[in-house]
Amino acid sequence: MISSPYAKWEPGTDRTSLLITFAAMAGTSTAPTFAFGQVAGELQCSKLFFVDPNEIIYQRGIPGVGSDFWEVAEAIKELQKREGVQRTTLIGNSSGGFAALVTGAIIGNCTVHAFNPPTFLTSPTHTHNKLLCRRMAGANPRNKRTLNLSAFLKEESVRNTESYVYYSRGEAIDRKRSVLLKGVPGLRVIPYNLLGHELARYMAKEGTISELLRASFNGNENNIETMVRKSRRKANLRMTPIFTEWWMKKIRRRIDSIRGLRNIKRHASMEPIS
Repeated sequence: MISSPYAKWEPGTDRTSLLITFAAMAGTSTAPTFAFGQVAGELQCSKLFFVDPNEIIYQRGIPGVGSDFWEVAEAIKELQKREGVQRTTLIGNSSGGFAALVTGAIIGNCTVHAFNPPTFLTSPTHTHNKLLCRRMAGANPRNKRTLNLSAFLKEESVRNTESYVYYSRGEAIDRKRSVLLKGVPGLRVIPYNLLGHELARYMAKEGTISELLRASFNGNENNIETMVRKSRRKANLRMTPIFTEWWMKKIRRRIDSIRGLRNIKRHASMEPIS
């Protein structure tokens, strides 16, 4: 049995299905905050919740469970065997999405849903956090294989894992990160016309995540595709006016910047009055 203050096990009425959630970095929170609790509560499956107390995108493992992704995956496999689990789905937002993708690739035969995950942890351009990049030097050596997520997933793609990565098109850093995952076998990159880093919160509120998880446990990939299309269409209808206004403001700022630069050059080229 997994025994750790940073892991929570909840047996369900359907022991053959297992949902594993990875929490994002909690920031200033001092107590372990497990993610997707409300969404998971709507399902009959067993649940396993993880949190990263080291705040380093799970690069030092989970205390009491494993010191790296492979040890954590081994603990999950033992749990799957003991409980007779037949279908496993992993889910995570931001850094939790990264952990879900890596762990899903290692354990295999599962479905992963990741929202706005980081993908290239040694580059400040893609982590948006120079301090976090420096802290990666303290990662477990075995975990360093995962720092370039795209390359790692391509190596592990033979493990029969279906992955879905959802990202906010209006958030530049999430757009950059997700583009790097295009071309990974068995992985779909799905953009949403939303602003900010709160895509998972939006999809949970709309009920989309619960439906995606049910479809995953039913093994119906067509249902997942249908729900994603409906969800994106709904988001587009809701956000298009806001999204358009946001882009127009960016364009206007750019035009004003170009005009200002031209004025500076024009004044600089004028001959001084004698």
